[in-house]
Amino acid sequence: KPADLKLYAKDCQTNISSGSIVLNDFTRQDSTLVVTRDLFEANVDIIQELIQGDDAVWTYDTAAKKGVIEFCMRMDLYADAARITSVNFLEVVASIEVDMTTGFNIASVSTDRDAATNEIGTAKLNYTLNSYQCESAD
Repeated sequence: KPADLKLYAKDCQTNISSGSIVLNDFTRQDSTLVVTRDLFEANVDIIQELIQGDDAVWTYDTAAKKGVIEFCMRMDLYADAARITSVNFLEVVASIEVDMTTGFNIASVSTDRDAATNEIGTAKLNYTLNSYQCESAD
């Protein structure tokens, strides 16, 4: 199945429009070890000159002199090559801690998947129904 990866702010909905985080490459890997699943690899660049001004993905703790970059990676699998109907998706939030006491050095990286939730809602639909009475022909 065709697949795409998109980057969002931590809420997994807001586009990162500043260009501070860029998806360079997203590829399906050949794997002889795993025959029932595909492996994917994504290369993401963090633009140091832009990241600290991007409030959608950057927070800074002045007391600890550490910054945190958080963004969401959403991968969609599509029904066909037209890539219109997503049949499955996965959202993972990446969190990168940056130690600013030694310059812009990455202190740690983690990826956590949010827990699945159940939502119940009510939908109301109105239908138009046309009916006709037929007379039997004797």
